[in-house]
Amino acid sequence: MRENFIAHVRQIDEECWAIPHLLSDHLFSTSEKAEILSAKFKSGSWGKAAGFAHDVGKGRLEWQAYLNNKSGYGYDDEAHLESKFGKMPHAIHGAALAESIFGKAVGRLLAYCIAGHHAGLPDWSNALGAGRAAMQVQLAGFEDKKDIDPDIVRQLEKIKPGRLPWQFENGLDAAMWVRMLYSCLVDADLIVTLPSWSNLQGLIRSTK
Repeated sequence: MRENFIAHVRQIDEECWAIPHLLSDHLFSTSEKAEILSAKFKSGSWGKAAGFAHDVGKGRLEWQAYLNNKSGYGYDDEAHLESKFGKMPHAIHGAALAESIFGKAVGRLLAYCIAGHHAGLPDWSNALGAGRAAMQVQLAGFEDKKDIDPDIVRQLEKIKPGRLPWQFENGLDAAMWVRMLYSCLVDADLIVTLPSWSNLQGLIRSTK
């Protein structure tokens, strides 16, 4: 995995930046934390896969160039909020990759969580007014996963989500499980990300 790929970095003032949060560290750490959280309801391998896949869309030269062009270093304070207008998407790349690797059964369940880890769980169809935010629309407009760092793809392929932890009696039960898995992913992402922004003492380097 490219050592210089960045997940997050924050400018402190005009002359100082926090040391960047590397993408490799972020993916592995989020995967580990999501696995621990989701293991509470026998879904650890699912959380592990979702945690690793959630930001693989940042593992592209195009997205890294976007960060640098936008911020002058590698991160714009609002780039983490993908739902805002004008941001280059990255979550749909992980969703599409998960479905490609794990299939439309396992992969699509993961894809819901991954696609919505910033903007909220998406509807599948735009029939109820979801519009372009509907996952069916996003996946249909997604053309190519080949530009993702191949090593990231290989690392994700090594993670094998197990069978569903139990037999769901109805669609509502399955929907609740997806929401629980989604919550673990969102919590893991924030837990791993926030220390890299807030614990700045000793992590600041001057550009003077």
